[in-house]
Amino acid sequence: MRRATPGSSAAAARSSGRRARRLATSRRSRKSPTTATATHCSCACIRRASPAIRARTPPAKKADLAAVLYDLYNVIQDRRLNPVEGSYTNYLFEKGQDKILKKVGEEAVETIIASKNNVRKEILYEMGDLWYHCLVLLAYHNISPEELFAELMGRRKGASYHKFTGKTGVRPDL
Repeated sequence: MRRATPGSSAAAARSSGRRARRLATSRRSRKSPTTATATHCSCACIRRASPAIRARTPPAKKADLAAVLYDLYNVIQDRRLNPVEGSYTNYLFEKGQDKILKKVGEEAVETIIASKNNVRKEILYEMGDLWYHCLVLLAYHNISPEELFAELMGRRKGASYHKFTGKTGVRPDL
């Protein structure tokens, strides 16, 4: 970040402050690729970032995450409405909300442990279990993925999330 030095103009330093903050953010992103995401910096920052960060941006033509989640949710809803003997999903619905919540909690803990162990394959496996059980919980409450996506998009745009937290949605360092 550019700082005013004894021989420089303080006004010049202030006028380039915003650009300097953006550059500092992109430098931090390059130093710590695991914390940089598109929500933390601009697209230009991602383009300037290291290949490891650029590789984490969503692929353009591969399977759509939303479509996969919708398909899985539809299977879960079908099991709820049309029970299949021996189905694990049916077992969860038969046992009720407490069992579903217990499984969400267990899978969250297992995801945390996998992350702390820093084993990519375990993280992916446990995260898959966690997302599945979260979708079961949504189905239990008849909440569709569309409703969840709308909530997430609202947070992205600074809507209701910031209403409850008192946050403005504007980063002070930009």
